[in-house]
Amino acid sequence: MSYDKEFRLKYRLLLIFNRKFGTTNIPSRPGKVWMQGLTERQIKNLQVTGRFVETLRAQYRKQQLAQYKVDMLDHIGFEWVPKSKKEKYLDWKGKMSRLMKFKERYGHCNVPENWENDGELAAFVVSSRMCYSRRKLSDFKILALEELNFDWAPGMSGKKRDRQGRFINSLKQKPKIDNYYKDQSSGMDIPSS
Repeated sequence: MSYDKEFRLKYRLLLIFNRKFGTTNIPSRPGKVWMQGLTERQIKNLQVTGRFVETLRAQYRKQQLAQYKVDMLDHIGFEWVPKSKKEKYLDWKGKMSRLMKFKERYGHCNVPENWENDGELAAFVVSSRMCYSRRKLSDFKILALEELNFDWAPGMSGKKRDRQGRFINSLKQKPKIDNYYKDQSSGMDIPSS
């Protein structure tokens, strides 16, 4: 297969995943959150696309990418540089805002996993639940989601839900705010890095 034909094939995969997840920032080693609900073939294509994204960024930095390819990628909003911590926070803040709007409209935060209206928001909800269950979600984010009455485990039995509720209540009693700063635009306490 010629390099140009291979580029166009992988570019089409990137378009598909961009529509599904709402981002071109496909990781080279996607985790379970990315792969949830995908077939084996789709998972393989996702992995190929993640490596493609990494290669494109490297070629772009070295100025080894043809201009027409740069133009094609710019046209779809390709993210040439992975996000910094501040950008990730602003991204998280934007997703929280979209989740608040979702809750206002539908009365809950249970965004369907394969929601076509906003695949990125659906992935955010799944990711938040997964990080929470693995104890990898910061206290700040847990409390912010709790303010929305976020359902951490929809369909979970009452006993487990009680245990989960106690964990969240203990966070509310003893928040760790010594390494936070006040965000001027929202008035929220933000974890400093």
